[in-house]
Amino acid sequence: MLKRYQIIGYSAGVPTQERGVTSVMVSTSNYDIMLDCGEGTYLRWQKAGYKWKRLKYILITHMHPDHIGGLLPFLFYRKLNSIKSPLNIIGPPNLELYLADAFQHTGIKNNQDLDFVLFFLK
Repeated sequence: MLKRYQIIGYSAGVPTQERGVTSVMVSTSNYDIMLDCGEGTYLRWQKAGYKWKRLKYILITHMHPDHIGGLLPFLFYRKLNSIKSPLNIIGPPNLELYLADAFQHTGIKNNQDLDFVLFFLK
């Protein structure tokens, strides 16, 4: 059952001091869903009081930087916090390869339990 939703980033393509870029949280009775993860999402997510244990899904709508710019740092912070619960990442077909390449090129070993569901838009 839907409990609430909160826009935590809405500053179009460029963040400002007052507004982060695209990200919305949807909370149900059992878990949270993040829609997009623009730059700076982690700090706004944390400030809003969300918890790692409730986050079950991240849905990325498309691969523009203002929708994925915060995803790699967000997953890195999740790793640093030793979060062991599985996380489902839903997004475009190139999302999984993008993250694998990003982890490899930054030298971060990604040993998290991430499950990908990739979709194709026509």
